[in-house]
Parts: sequence; C-alpha cells; structure tokens
Amino acid sequence: MPRSQRDLIGIMGVFLVAGCAGPKKVAFDYVPPPARVVYAMPATIFRVEDKRPYVIDGEKSADWVGFWRWYGIPFNVGTESRRPFADELNQALKRELGSLGFKVDTSSVLAGSEDTTLATALRTPDAGRGLAVVIEGWRANTNVNTSLEYRLRVRVVDWRGQRLAEETINERAALPGSWIDPPSAMKKQVPAAFSNVVRRIVRENPPILHALAVD
Repeated sequence: MPRSQRDLIGIMGVFLVAGCAGPKKVAFDYVPPPARVVYAMPATIFRVEDKRPYVIDGEKSADWVGFWRWYGIPFNVGTESRRPFADELNQALKRELGSLGFKVDTSSVLAGSEDTTLATALRTPDAGRGLAVVIEGWRANTNVNTSLEYRLRVRVVDWRGQRLAEETINERAALPGSWIDPPSAMKKQVPAAFSNVVRRIVRENPPILHALAVD
C-alpha cells in the first residue's frame, strides 16, 4: 500500500476515534438548591413541549442538545438518559417547584396548547395554577469553549383560561472550555448552564413566581 494511502487511513482513524471519544451524551440531573421561601400552594406543570424547528422537521432527534466539534467536524450530542430533552426539563421543573414548597401535579396536556385548553386540566380542587414551558431553542456548540443558545416561552394560566404571566427566557452564552479536554468541559458546563436556566424559569423570575404563588 502506498504511503499516501496509509497516511490517509491513519488520519481517518484519528477522526473516528476522536468522534467515538467525544461527549455523545450529557447528563441533566437537576438538583435544586435550598429554598429561602416555601410556598405551600398547589401547582400544575403542563408537559414541556419541544418546538425547536430542527426537532419538529426531524432533522434532529428529540434528545438532541447540541454539537461537539473535532477540527470543525460536528458530532451530535444527546441526553445521557436518551429521553427527550423536553422530558428532562419537565422532570427538573417538577423537582424545582417541589423544592419551593409547591404541591406539584403534572398534566399530559402539551404546554404549547391554547390557554383555554390548558385551563381544562386545572378544574380540580388541587390543581392550582398551571405552568406551561415551551422550548423554542436549545443548542450547545463545543469546539474548545462551548456556546449555548436557548429560548424558552413560559406562561402561567388559571382554571378560567386567563393568562396571568408570560415571559421569554433567552440567551447566547459563552461557557468555559478546555484546550486539553473540551469534551469533559462540555459535559460539566452544559448541565451547569441547564441548572441556571431551570432556576430562571420560576425561582429567579418574579412575575412567574408571583403568578404561581399568590392566590
């Protein structure tokens, strides 16, 4: 075999090994911090809906959270649990509201539904007000450092179908990386950023928190 072919095979092998060694999965295991104030109120979490265009059109799977790049070549990264990213956020929100003292119920009604549709799930004595979160964007992109872009639409509705609060949470963030081991940095920094986002949805979001907690 000519040397040029051997070199080419060697280079291809390096890229293959690098791709296999990259962070194909990222764990999202949210642990809420202690609450300063406890809200002994019922609340319902509607099923988080993933409306990322590239997920809706089938370009990316529901568990997709971003890319890890090796010399510019992108490798897809998904959730470690292999569950849809929306389910990971749904679980995190359940833990978050529980840590804040809410008596949490969950609904299978998708969060992107009309307010009046959401209201039908709240017409029980213990339902409280409803939290609806729609993922409109989430993409991490790691080379050495990691860039993270996300956009979430958050609503609170009551049993009448009245919208009590609505906020959009979006950011383009630059996360710390590593020249020596970018994959390990990604696996650490992206879940940390996810935790920050979860806290921004209710705990650090006065209009949403007030709408959920004040009767």
